[in-house]
Amino acid sequence: MAGVVTADTTAAIAVPLLHRLLAAGVELAVADDRLCARPADRITPALRDELTLRKPELLAVLSRLQGMRATVGQVPFPCAVLAAVGGPGRCCSCGDGLGHPHAYGRCTPCSIASELFYREVPDAADRWEVA
Repeated sequence: MAGVVTADTTAAIAVPLLHRLLAAGVELAVADDRLCARPADRITPALRDELTLRKPELLAVLSRLQGMRATVGQVPFPCAVLAAVGGPGRCCSCGDGLGHPHAYGRCTPCSIASELFYREVPDAADRWEVA
């Protein structure tokens, strides 16, 4: 359905902001429900406003990215939640719904986090052991 705004589309809206922050050398992290950006001197007032506006989407992506970092070597692909149960209609990385009962794959926040993860750790595929 064209024009429908979902959690997936709002997460995708945050991608250009994430890329601008990374290009500016800004490091983002999640602490509890707080979004942390360093170094602070690279955060302009306009960026601060945009970070505030996009905080929910950024938290969704960055919390999944932190989960993926923590699972290296434990599962055969970047996984946001180790105990996630994927399958029809569920994200294989975090277990959230995909919006269609027969869909397979990752939700948009996990897809974005996975892209960021592989940029950060390009040799990650070599670190997973497949039994």
